[in-house]
Amino acid sequence: MKLLSRYRTTPSAPKAKEAIERIDAAVRAARGVPAKTTKGNSDEDAATALVKLARSYYGSGLVEKAKAKLTECISKYPKTKAATEAGKLLKQWGPSGG
Repeated sequence: MKLLSRYRTTPSAPKAKEAIERIDAAVRAARGVPAKTTKGNSDEDAATALVKLARSYYGSGLVEKAKAKLTECISKYPKTKAATEAGKLLKQWGPSGG
């Protein structure tokens, strides 16, 4: 964030800030810390962050880690839209190889 504050007037600053916030939310969710939110919907935000993290892992070839994050999302936040999405992704990505 320090670097971002130095370059806040550059054209890329808004995108960089958004990316930093997404990464922060994903890390917080992975650690089990509720996501920062002003919307009062931290469960949905945290669940969404886990799904985003899972997609990132999957895209990097870390399939089992990705599936673990989806499973975590479903178990921690079963009543969220993100948990529904996580279930669909688990089916799409196939069974775990243990």
